[in-house]
Amino acid sequence: MGGESQLVSQFMEAFHYRCRDRELPPLDALVVQVLGPRMNLPGTGYFRVNNLVDPLGERGSDAERVEATRFWEDEKLRCREWGVSSRRGRR
Repeated sequence: MGGESQLVSQFMEAFHYRCRDRELPPLDALVVQVLGPRMNLPGTGYFRVNNLVDPLGERGSDAERVEATRFWEDEKLRCREWGVSSRRGRR
């Protein structure tokens, strides 16, 4: 509908901090848009919670948008590594 719901943003922020408090990987990094201009990217709230600029937003420099994208890619990798390690009984 052209914007993200405040309720969804609040839920995802709570989920983000719950993962961190429980020493889990940042599982909120895996929740992405499936349609529209943000396809395959998390919502703007994901970047806000992590104190980063939105890579698709108008604010911030090119370097800041690259940093935010790299951060998200690194967080996805952390989730993947945690999943592999968990399946192998290391967690």
